Amino acid sequence: MPKLNPNPPEFKPTGRYMQERKEAMDRAHGDNFLWPEEKKLLHDFMRMHNEAFAWNDSERGCFKPEFFPPSCCCNPNAL
Repeated sequence: MPKLNPNPPEFKPTGRYMQERKEAMDRAHGDNFLWPEEKKLLHDFMRMHNEAFAWNDSERGCFKPEFFPPSCCCNPNAL
């Protein structure tokens, strides 16, 4: 896992984490939720791990089976 930079750089769109998604994160967290430097750290974290987040169904993935073996599906009506 990449280490967080205590002095994060200015935002640079990377992979899935583009400008419009950065703006959506800023709107979701409001003006008083995080300090400006904390927002920069958040955006740097999101940039470094941009492929770990799915913003729509087309970006969804699955866990590696060697870490998370498939489990059987249950009938929700049987519970």
